[in-house]
Amino acid sequence: MEAHGDGIQQLLAAENEAQQIIKAAREAKAERLKQAKDEAAREVAAFKQELEAQYAESVDADASENASSVERMRSESDAEITQVTQSMVANKQQVLDMLLTQVKTVGGR
Repeated sequence: MEAHGDGIQQLLAAENEAQQIIKAAREAKAERLKQAKDEAAREVAAFKQELEAQYAESVDADASENASSVERMRSESDAEITQVTQSMVANKQQVLDMLLTQVKTVGGR
């Protein structure tokens, strides 16, 4: 009968050992999942930071481009104003003479 009791003890010991192996495997799996989750979070954070840097660079480039466009337009406008002013000064006497001639012509009829 002792052999029969020994067999049961061996089965119980094997079952206990199997439970310990399963527990250790579950804990190892949970640890690997946690590590994978942490690594994924780090990768997402790095990717997000990279995208934000690209966006900031794009915004800066657009702002710089807009500023240069505004400056270019201001310069062109100033040049046109200067040209119109010079034209007005140069042609002022001719316009006055033409107007006086027209007034005299209409008044003389």
